[in-house]
Amino acid sequence: MFGLDDDAGYEPTFTTMTSPQPVWQAPAPVPTQTNRRVGVEKLPTLSDMRTVDDGQTDTGTLIERLWFATEQHEAVRPAEDLRPSDFQQMPKRTFRWSIILSAVLVLAVAVALLQIGVRLPIRLADEATAGYYTVVTDAQDVLPAAQEVMLAITDPDVTIVSLSDAAVILSQLDTASRNLFTTASEPLPATPPLVSRSALDALTPLRSDMADASQEGLTIERRLGDALTYRLVFDKTFAIPELPVAANGDQISALGVDLGLDLAATLNSIAALPDDPAFEAHRSRTEGLADRYAEWQVEYLSALRTADPDTATALVQELQGAIDQLTAGVADPLREVAAWGTDELDGFATSLASLTDRLGP
Repeated sequence: MFGLDDDAGYEPTFTTMTSPQPVWQAPAPVPTQTNRRVGVEKLPTLSDMRTVDDGQTDTGTLIERLWFATEQHEAVRPAEDLRPSDFQQMPKRTFRWSIILSAVLVLAVAVALLQIGVRLPIRLADEATAGYYTVVTDAQDVLPAAQEVMLAITDPDVTIVSLSDAAVILSQLDTASRNLFTTASEPLPATPPLVSRSALDALTPLRSDMADASQEGLTIERRLGDALTYRLVFDKTFAIPELPVAANGDQISALGVDLGLDLAATLNSIAALPDDPAFEAHRSRTEGLADRYAEWQVEYLSALRTADPDTATALVQELQGAIDQLTAGVADPLREVAAWGTDELDGFATSLASLTDRLGP
C-alpha cells in the first residue's frame, strides 16, 4: 500500500547539529572593582559573559561562555606555573595594636596591684608601730611629774594647799595610761585576701605588752588618787570650833549647834574615805573617835552648864589629843603607799623603756 514494501527496512538517519564554538569577547574592564581582584577573584562572572550586541541571550549560553572563559583564564593555570610573584598582591596579615596595648596595660596594672598588695601589710605595720611609739613616749613624758606628785602626796608635812595641782598630774597619768590601752586594743587593719599578714601579726606580743603597761599606769594612778583623796577628805573631819571651859547659856546653846554640825560633817567625811588597804587601820581609829565624839559632846556641854571647868578642861584636852594623834597617825599608811608607789613607778618606767626600744627606729 502506498507503494511501500512491508519487507523493506526503514533506517532513520540522524544529523548531528554542532554548535559553533562561541566566540567570547571580554567586556571592557571596569576600573572600580575588577582591577582590585586578586587570585581566583580575577575569574569572570556570569554577568561578564554578556556582550553589547547579545540582545536576549539565554542563561545556558552565558554558562557555556563562562565555562570556556574560565578554562583559558590565567588564574586557573597549573600550580607548577605559579610563581611567588603571583602572591605579592595578597593582603598581608595585620595585628590590632589596640588589643595588644590593652593587654599590656592590664598586665602592668595587675603587677602593680600585686606589688601593692605584698607591700601593704608592711606599710600598715609601720604606721601602727609609729602610733604605738607616740603613745608610749607620751606616757614616758608624764613619769617625772608623776614621781614628784607621789612624793608630795605621801609626805605628811606637805600641806593640803600644796596638793592642789596633784590631781592635774594624776589626770595626765590616767589619760596617758588609757591611751596605751586604747591604742593597743584597736583592731589591726584589714588586708586583701591571700596577702600575708605576718608583718601585722608580729605586732601582737607588742600590743599585749602595751596593754599590760597601761594597767600598771592605771593602778598607780588609782592608788595615788586614793591616797590624795584620803588626805583631802580626812582634813575635813573633826573641824572642832574653839572650845571654852566656861560659858553662859547662850554661848552653850550656840556651841552645841556648832558641835552637832561638825559631828555630822565628820561622819559624812568618814563615809567618803576610800577603802585602801594601807589606810584600813587608820580609818578604823577615825570611826572610833567619831563615836567617842558624839558622847564627848554631851559630857562637855554638861560640864559647861554645871560650871565645872576642870571637867571641861579635861574633856577638851582629851578630844584635842585624840585628834592630834589621829592626824599624825596618817603618816604610817602614807609611808606604805610611798614605798609601793616607788616600786610601781620604777616598774612602769622599765616597761615603757622596753616598749620604746622595740618600737624605736
